[in-house]
Amino acid sequence: MDMQKLLNQAMKLQEDLSNTQKELNEHTYTESMGGGAVSVSLLGTMQVSDIHISDEMMDPENREDLQDMLISCLNKAIEKAKAEKEEKMKSMTGGMNIPGAF
Repeated sequence: MDMQKLLNQAMKLQEDLSNTQKELNEHTYTESMGGGAVSVSLLGTMQVSDIHISDEMMDPENREDLQDMLISCLNKAIEKAKAEKEEKMKSMTGGMNIPGAF
């Protein structure tokens, strides 16, 4: 087994993982509910980058619906971001679990 070749492969994988992590962190995941009455955008870093609430949802009578929609949108966006990260990781590592990679 050629140790230099193995080391080069590991360094390339580390570089590829780092580049993919950067791309995923900059990607925006958006979810909406109620026909666009509420939408949430989230970066791959799991930071919320935008929330849109339509005027009709601002009515105090819609408070509970608005809260439920925001929670649902945020959870769906988080799930989408995590799923994409996991899929990218599996494709890059052949399913091998590398702790701390993402």
